[in-house]
Amino acid sequence: MEHVADGLKAKDGVVFLYVSADWEGRKLKCPKFRNVEVHVAVMENLLQATVVIVLRGAQSGPLHLNLVDHIQRYLWTVSDSSITKRTVEGSGAVDYINCIWCVNAAHGLYKSVPEAHGLNKFPCDGAEWDGHWYMYKRNDPTPSYAHIGLDVSASLNKQAHLAQAVKNAIAEAAVAHAQLPVRAPSPTRGLFGRMFSRPSSASKRRGN
Repeated sequence: MEHVADGLKAKDGVVFLYVSADWEGRKLKCPKFRNVEVHVAVMENLLQATVVIVLRGAQSGPLHLNLVDHIQRYLWTVSDSSITKRTVEGSGAVDYINCIWCVNAAHGLYKSVPEAHGLNKFPCDGAEWDGHWYMYKRNDPTPSYAHIGLDVSASLNKQAHLAQAVKNAIAEAAVAHAQLPVRAPSPTRGLFGRMFSRPSSASKRRGN
């Protein structure tokens, strides 16, 4: 993993998962990863068995691979082969999910890949966004980049229609994020917290 700024302490991560119409009608509720909530919605005009994962918040930089892996593992639990299996030219029938994940370009993740093959510095919501296209085969947790995996033409800078859908997902995630309730701050054990903490058992014995 490339170096990313330490955003783990931010506790501000949130994920918006947009799935293709293949999953429409299914009850989708992806569990949280640590404190990071995953919000799921169906999006039209995506390729078969394709999802767009929009990672938001400073925390998403250090956790990007963990979050993408968490989501692809969940997707397999709600996906039978009628959704994910299709014929790929030169490879025959293949059972796989396209996972396109997007993150703030300020994290500087694998910069050469979006420049050549992905979505590179798309401006939205006061930031720039990079997009990466992974392919996951069933029963194989290790992804391959789309353009060097099953389909050499699977590149966001070659498939304008899909790239536009990804941009739409990034924009929709910005709106949805703004509408979420403000998170309550985590309990603190600083000076203020200690002043009003319960007395210890030893203090009780001393009559304090």
